[in-house]
Amino acid sequence: MTPHMQNPGVQAGVSRDLIGISSRKTLTAPDWRWQQIAIRFWLSSEMAKEVSRHCYGEARDD
Repeated sequence: MTPHMQNPGVQAGVSRDLIGISSRKTLTAPDWRWQQIAIRFWLSSEMAKEVSRHCYGEARDD
């Protein structure tokens, strides 16, 4: 009998609910970008949004 393997993707990372976004909401490209930055680098949502804006050129007019 094969042992039951757990999917590590279910347990890994941070839930979108934990960083202030409902998991039922459809994500826009900027939302997806800052969430990935927040999860990967353990940043607050505000800091990740600012980093994302600068990295992807959305803050070039500021």
